[in-house]
Amino acid sequence: MSWVKANLNRQMVFILALTMSFLGILIVGAESYLVKESEKYSELIKEMFHEAERAAKLQKEFKTQVQEWKNVLIRGQNEADREKYW
Repeated sequence: MSWVKANLNRQMVFILALTMSFLGILIVGAESYLVKESEKYSELIKEMFHEAERAAKLQKEFKTQVQEWKNVLIRGQNEADREKYW
């Protein structure tokens, strides 16, 4: 009977070790996947931030250009002022 118990104990330890190894491999794979996805998301956020900065810069330049045209239209009746604002 003790032989059966010892055999069962060895089998349980083996099954437990096998299960733990499988779970370890699974965890390492999941971590690797999450790191890759996190890096992709980080790059996407950086790209979107740069695009937002670029859009703000373009908007500022456009507003400046509109203001300059407004100055020409309002103050451009006199040739000296028109040359100044052009």
